[in-house]
Amino acid sequence: MAAFPFVPNNEEEEEEEEEEELTGAEKSQNKKKDENKPDADVARYDVVKGLLKTRIQHRLRYILEVVRPVPTVVLDILHILTHIARHSSEACIQLLDCPRLIDTIVREFLPTRWDPHVAEPGCLLTSLHGVACAAAMKFIRVLASGGRNATARLLNKFEMKSRLIRFTAEDPQDLLLPREEAIRLSTEAFRLWAVAAGYGQACDLYRCEDSEQIPPPPITWNQVSGLKPFLETSMKKFLQVISWTETWQILQPLTTTYMIYLGVYYSACSQQPSVNPVDCIEELERLTSEVLQPLLSQPAMHSMWDLLRPCSALCNPLSCSPAPESVFSIVSLSCTGGKPPLSLVGSKSPFPFLTALLFLIDSITHIHKGLISKYSSVLSIEGLKDYLHQSWQTAPPSVTPASAWMLRHEYHLQYFALALARKMAGTCPDYSRHASLHHCVAMALLSRLLPGSEHLAYEILLDLAFNPEFLPEGKTGGPEAADFSDILHLGTSAKLSQPGSAAVSSSKPTRGALLRESYQNLPAIRSCYLSHFVHLQPALVRSQASYQGRNYLIQSMLLPEVRGPILPSDWPFFPLISLYNKVTNAETRGAVLNSLPLDLVNTVTWNLQWVLLLESWRPKTLQTIPTAAKLARLMCIFLTGGDLFLEAPIHCYTAALLSVYCQPKALDSLNLDAPLPGLASFHDLYISLLEQFEGVSFGDPLFGVFVLLPLQKRFSVHLRLSVFGEHTSILRALGVPLQQFPVPLERYTSPPEDNLNLLRHYFRTLVTGALRNTWCPVLYVVAVAHVNSFIFSQDSTTQEADAARKSMLRKTWLLVDETLKKHLLYYRLLNAESPLGFDLYEQLPPIRLKYLQMVTQKENKENAPVLVS
Repeated sequence: MAAFPFVPNNEEEEEEEEEEELTGAEKSQNKKKDENKPDADVARYDVVKGLLKTRIQHRLRYILEVVRPVPTVVLDILHILTHIARHSSEACIQLLDCPRLIDTIVREFLPTRWDPHVAEPGCLLTSLHGVACAAAMKFIRVLASGGRNATARLLNKFEMKSRLIRFTAEDPQDLLLPREEAIRLSTEAFRLWAVAAGYGQACDLYRCEDSEQIPPPPITWNQVSGLKPFLETSMKKFLQVISWTETWQILQPLTTTYMIYLGVYYSACSQQPSVNPVDCIEELERLTSEVLQPLLSQPAMHSMWDLLRPCSALCNPLSCSPAPESVFSIVSLSCTGGKPPLSLVGSKSPFPFLTALLFLIDSITHIHKGLISKYSSVLSIEGLKDYLHQSWQTAPPSVTPASAWMLRHEYHLQYFALALARKMAGTCPDYSRHASLHHCVAMALLSRLLPGSEHLAYEILLDLAFNPEFLPEGKTGGPEAADFSDILHLGTSAKLSQPGSAAVSSSKPTRGALLRESYQNLPAIRSCYLSHFVHLQPALVRSQASYQGRNYLIQSMLLPEVRGPILPSDWPFFPLISLYNKVTNAETRGAVLNSLPLDLVNTVTWNLQWVLLLESWRPKTLQTIPTAAKLARLMCIFLTGGDLFLEAPIHCYTAALLSVYCQPKALDSLNLDAPLPGLASFHDLYISLLEQFEGVSFGDPLFGVFVLLPLQKRFSVHLRLSVFGEHTSILRALGVPLQQFPVPLERYTSPPEDNLNLLRHYFRTLVTGALRNTWCPVLYVVAVAHVNSFIFSQDSTTQEADAARKSMLRKTWLLVDETLKKHLLYYRLLNAESPLGFDLYEQLPPIRLKYLQMVTQKENKENAPVLVS
């Protein structure tokens, strides 16, 4: 019965986007801001909130109570009220608090007695007042979903308990209503009862209410189990017609319900002290051999598995697209007129039945571990494998109320498939061939789960994401393959000589050794991440209460508002981000950084180990994180804890990841000008990095590489101006050797620099000695290359640029430093094998020599004394 609230997720107010992080006082303040806005401004981004601000519920109550309109108008009003109730718990409270609104609806449209003539064929109702109406019961049911207190008020204050007794006890055909209306009314009454029972209310609905108030007798497990034989027998009969398409389409919803019941039944059965465990196990073995295994082998079942991909919302994002008539400020599920048959909620969708089947298998294998191998064939079904393979690699549709509603159901199927995989991983010898696929699915699902599914996210973190069984590379030569790849330069341009450390002089371990150590540390890595997601604990408790049936803890059937997945897209870097935020917040308050955890080095190391494992063995799972964002997260290491980056393990793992992010494909995708998630400005982050480098770098080459990476020619010139204009002092410490620099220098020198201000800074730092080859070899090559290209350029340009390049050429010609003069004049091209990083002309090409002579001789003529005859 859980559902997402109908709150638009594209509101323009920034504070509303951060609502989850606000305190109660701040939320109250924001609510007052909304109250002070004009109605039209509020309605522009949320129509329901705007309507409530105009007190529309009072107007609708007046129409129903006083005007007493025709039936079609009454139904329209009830539909409007139902939509408002779906908006949020706050909207439900406002409807309940509206004077006489609920009283009028219950009295007029949910009476216990009415004129029996309305059930006569051909009877045309002129008024719905005084006649029971399914739309009114639906409204009350949606209103009850808003919260435990709302349900209690409806049952007690508004006498809905007597209505529940009336409409659930009587057969729909005896309700003296048109047949379809009677069925809808009875169905909505049972749904309302289910909502109330979900809060632990209305459980004494048929209690004797005489003067003595005799308590109802306790329910025994025998009474509960008495229903199972009938349902199981019915399910077996229904499954026999699974090959009859038309009949099965009618019976499938009921069969799905039976399977869910059996799954819940066996989960509870195993916990009953009065149940003989042996009898329970024998029942499960009989159900497996007589029902489920024959079912799985039927051709009709294989056809259903094959329909997963065509009906998937993940594999077909357009199936979640808003309806043409949709308005962003009015939430809808875009189901007007129904969905196509081949869609997740279409008539041919296999998702409900297969999800129920996987849930039942999960319950069975949880109780009887010996039956796990009996269901191993499920994960080998081609239709399921094809669906899982496609779904995790496809970008999910944007989160809207319609897509969230569908994706929540699809994620349940994926979770139960992974739950079976987890059980198989520890028991089936040949499972490893599926492990990589299932781990990729688990990682994708973890990044996609929506609010309300925190329990599933926790289970994936606990048992799947960090499970060594799902990373078989750790036991089957993965580390050795990484070393072999590095030796042969397969698939990487990273040099064997990684940036050294200012603190550690010993040789660095190979990537294979780092991967091997990371794999062994998976239990510690898991504990690290679980501890860093502790801020989700309140949401986790609410989610667990819902999934585990702890009704006394459920406060509302409405799920949290959906503004995106539970975890951020870059959650693998979360411990690093958390530590960085802790440091910056402390510095903002002027506090001393003694509040950092004692195991800071271990925390950062475990974070880096996990990212290295993913980048090496599951790189596609991190493709949604931009390379620039990954580098920005690693920069947090240098901005956290002073000289933290000099710790040997942190330095080694950071260098290993740097080599991954300096591969050609990664460098090509690096874009520092695009907005990055969680980062207001990369330029501001880079300025902080420069200041930190000036303070605590100790000339560390690895730190130096991170400073040099953003200075590539295709990125913003302001980053280069920051170094050569405001922070020239770092040029003395940026001593990254050319042999340890992992980025081709062509990315810094091509195309030629055209920013005149920066070219002047290049020239000034060279001629003043602030930039020297022995201090900063990388930027020395870059500056020489750009200045050389500029001073010898003869392309048409502005008068200012032409005067500047000729002036630089003359000053170069007059330099006293012969080495620098030779480098600037005789620079030829880059050469990674040269100690300088570039080659020199033995003599200037004729065209350059001629141009040099022209510029310098012209200066001599201009400066020569004028002879007077």
